[in-house]
Parts: sequence; C-alpha cells; structure tokens
Amino acid sequence: MFEVNLTLGEEEEYMKLGFLDTWLYTTLIIYHMLITLSALIGNPVILYGSFKYNAINVEETSVMFIKCLAVTDILILMSSAIPILTTLLAKRWVLGRVVCFFHAYFIFVPGISQNLIILMISCYKLRYITKPFSVPPSGKATRNWMIAVYMFAVLYSLVAIPLADGAEFSLPDLSCIPKFENLRIKIYSSLGILLLNFVPSVTMFIVNILILLQAHAASKKHGDRLSLKSLVFISTIAWIYMISSIPKGVRYVLQALGREPSMWLGVFQKEVYFLNISSNWIVYTITNRDFRRFLKRLASLKLKDHAIRVGSKASPNSVVLTNTIVADPSTTVL
Repeated sequence: MFEVNLTLGEEEEYMKLGFLDTWLYTTLIIYHMLITLSALIGNPVILYGSFKYNAINVEETSVMFIKCLAVTDILILMSSAIPILTTLLAKRWVLGRVVCFFHAYFIFVPGISQNLIILMISCYKLRYITKPFSVPPSGKATRNWMIAVYMFAVLYSLVAIPLADGAEFSLPDLSCIPKFENLRIKIYSSLGILLLNFVPSVTMFIVNILILLQAHAASKKHGDRLSLKSLVFISTIAWIYMISSIPKGVRYVLQALGREPSMWLGVFQKEVYFLNISSNWIVYTITNRDFRRFLKRLASLKLKDHAIRVGSKASPNSVVLTNTIVADPSTTVL
C-alpha cells in the first residue's frame, strides 16, 4: 500500500516529454515560474492585507471566503506547483519517496476544497442578490462550513490510500500520482474525481449565469450599475476556475472511459489549472478599490498611513481604513 515507484523519475525516461532543450521546454519553465511567483506573492498579500489592514473592505462572510480561498491556493502552490517546478528544473523527481507518496494523495485536499469553496461563494452571492435583506451567515457558521469542506477533502484522500497500490511518478503530471494496478479501481477512482469536479463545476456555471442575469435585470430596473460591477468580481473568479478546469475534466473523462490520455494533454491540463491559484489577487486589484489602494501603500511602504489602530492595545484585526469613510458601493459585496 505504501510502495512508491520512481522508475520514471530517471532523467533518461523523463526525456520522453520530447521537448527538453527546446523553446517549448524553456517556455514551459518561464510560464510555470511566473505562475508560481504570482501565487507565492499574491496569496500571502491577500491574507496579510485582510487580516491586518482590512484591505478588502467587505462583509464578514465574504472576507472569510476570501481568506479560505487564499489559504487553499497556498496549499496547492506548496503541494503541487512548487514540486512540479522543482521537477522541471531538475528534469526528474528529486524530492524523494516520502514526499512523492504524500504529494500523490493529499494534493486532493486543497484541490477538492478549492472547488467547493468557489461553489459556496457563488451560492452565497446568488442568495445575496435574490434576497438582499436576508441575514447573512454568521462568521461562526461560515467557519464551520469551511471546516466541513476541508474534513471532507481529507476523508476522500484517506479513503483512497488503502484502495491504491502506493504512488508512482507520472510524466504527464510532472509529479506523483496514486498507483492502481487494478484497472477497475483505477477507472472508479477517475470517475470519482470527475464527479467531484464535474458536479460542482456545472452547478457553479448555472449559479453564475443566474447571478449575472439577476444583476443585469436589477441594474436595468433600478439603474444601479455599481451592483452589477461588484458582482462581476465573484463571477470572474468562478469563470477563471471553470475554464482552467476544462482540460483536467477532459483528461478524467478519458481515464473513466478506460483510455490513456496523451502526454501533452496531461502537461497542458496541469499548467492551465494553475492559472486559478495565481490570478485571484489580480482580480481583487482590478475590481476592489480598497485592495488596490492597499497594494499602492504596500508598494510604497506607507502602510502606517493606510490604517490607524483603535486603542493602544488593539489587536491586528482592530484596524480601520483612514480613507474609507463612506463605503464604496462597488466594494460592499464580494
């Protein structure tokens, strides 16, 4: 059960990728480094700004979702993007058998969590726009939902371990994956992953279409263009995720049908998927004025001017924006 097969980690086998020492390999390295750097800088900045400076000035529930999504993106970065970058640079798996095993199984934890969190944000925003006067979930309730999501993802990973036959390095994935010697179990596993991605993604698609239709109808009826602009934010996050997940979905469909996807599809789906962990902070910068202002102050090292502490013994969370006296309607919703 805990066997780890690294025979494909040798450099001569890795040459099967077919584009080492070519412009394609160089392009892949540059692209992956940019994606990794963007996620490595952007997500900690989101957490730092929202925890200490209230940089994303929205209601408590939305801030909780934003923080959890940033944490999930960091987990994907550490457990998948960085090991893959190491593999690309070394031209073989160099992180050892133990890391290979944990990488193969526990990469599902942030992956499943990210999918469900974005779906929950979309459903919350649909509820917000259809019932604007309803009471939003409390911070405690939102925390409990987030804990349930992570526990479900961990449980899925733990159940997969005894069903598999260890882990092995996969060239198309540029990383380690669960090893299944039984073809039927391998197909069932691919089908399970497909359902965990397909069902939430389809629901997410429907919900975000409804969000945009409802927001557009409200803007035409009441002339409130700011509401439409503010709701485009979460739809942008969801659409980036859904589009970046399409190649991954195609791959799992082929595996569920018992067909082996091409090596290029494996590499392509992995790299496209990483777009969604590196782009959230860019979307926040474009759509949220408070976060944009925070980044400008951070870049100029003038954070002391950005916020004032309430009381001499105020906690890091007791910070208010000096320039945010009247809330910007475009930033009052996620």
